[in-house]
Amino acid sequence: KSIPIGNDPFGRSYWVFSAEPTSLFVCQADSKPEVVMSTRKRWHRFCMPEEIASVMVCLGKVPLCETLKEVFPEAAKRVNDQSWSTLLFGRSLPQASKRAQALSPLKEPKTAAEEQVDYGAPFVEDEDVLVESANGKFLWDAVVVDVSKDPETERVNGYLVHYKKWSSRFDQWVVPDRVVEPNKVNLEVQVCLISFPRM
Repeated sequence: KSIPIGNDPFGRSYWVFSAEPTSLFVCQADSKPEVVMSTRKRWHRFCMPEEIASVMVCLGKVPLCETLKEVFPEAAKRVNDQSWSTLLFGRSLPQASKRAQALSPLKEPKTAAEEQVDYGAPFVEDEDVLVESANGKFLWDAVVVDVSKDPETERVNGYLVHYKKWSSRFDQWVVPDRVVEPNKVNLEVQVCLISFPRM
């Protein structure tokens, strides 16, 4: 048995199935303009409260979002206390760390002190930084909003950054190797990347 929750302004439909009442299912119909009457449906499943909360945040203030908050109160709590992004980010870091260790089994694991040296002293909240774009083509001006540390080693494993002159909806968690101090050399590199972008 399935229960339709509603549709968003983009035509996606939102569902709850009785077999999985804590999961949100989103159906997206892809129409091919060149072939009349050809529609393929893609289903997306969001099972964790923080995943459902991220959907709510993306929907913004559409009426469907209020319905989702009623159906998924645990996810609504994550939206209200703004913990959903930290929880999602925290899930991805241990996987990346294990994957990196699996790729280099012959190397001795580094101590927390050695890993801190790789990135220099950790940045602190409200500190100005430069953040490398995900594609590596730009350095953006940003401010550190929050710092994530591994609870076992106290090593910094991520920074929540706010990009200057950008809306806070673009704030994001980034790994430490994408964050550098805005010293003279890095500022020159930033100007160079903007003037002569890499293809």
